[in-house]
Amino acid sequence: MSTEIHRPSAEVAKKRIGDNESIQLYIGPSVVGLEEMLPTIPQQEPTLFFLDAHFPGEFYKDFKGYDVTGEISIQLPLEQELKIIKRLRPDSPDVIIVDDLRLYEDGSYENGNLPPGYANIPSDFRHLSFCREIFPERFLSRSMQDEGYLFIAKGPITGLKPLGIGSIAKRQFLRLIKKL
Repeated sequence: MSTEIHRPSAEVAKKRIGDNESIQLYIGPSVVGLEEMLPTIPQQEPTLFFLDAHFPGEFYKDFKGYDVTGEISIQLPLEQELKIIKRLRPDSPDVIIVDDLRLYEDGSYENGNLPPGYANIPSDFRHLSFCREIFPERFLSRSMQDEGYLFIAKGPITGLKPLGIGSIAKRQFLRLIKKL
C-alpha cells in the first residue's frame, strides 16, 4: 500500500505499478490514506511502514520549490501519520522507518544538515519529541546514513550496515532518473 498526494506523481506511480494487484495506491493526503488502509490490515500482522511524505511533487517537473508557505501538516505530515498508526495499531508488532530525519533535527548525517532557514520550516517545528510522546513504549533509533532515518519498533533495531559505494551510486543514479 502506498499513498501519493500529488496527482501527477501518482499517475507515474500507477504506470510503474501496472497490473500488480498486490500494490494498492491511494491518491490523496497520506493521513487520509492511512485512515482508510490501516483498518484492512490484521492487528497482529507485522507491517513495515516507510514514511517519506514531504514536499508533495518534489520529484516532478512542475515542482514549485522547497518553500513551506502552505499548511505545514500537508508539507510535513509525520506527526499526524504517527498518531494515526498508534491509534489504529496500538499493539501491533510493526516497524516504522521515517525517511529524511534531517528535516526534523540536526545531526551528523552522511549528506549533511539542512541549510539554515531551509524551505521556511519553522524552527520550533524541527524536533522529534512528539515521537517519544506517541510511542513511549517503543525503541527509537537513528541512522545517519543519507539524510537520516528514524526507526520505531517494539525492540531494538540492530545490525544495520552502511551501503557500499556501488549501492549509493546506484541509488543516486535512480533518483536522478526519476527527476527527468
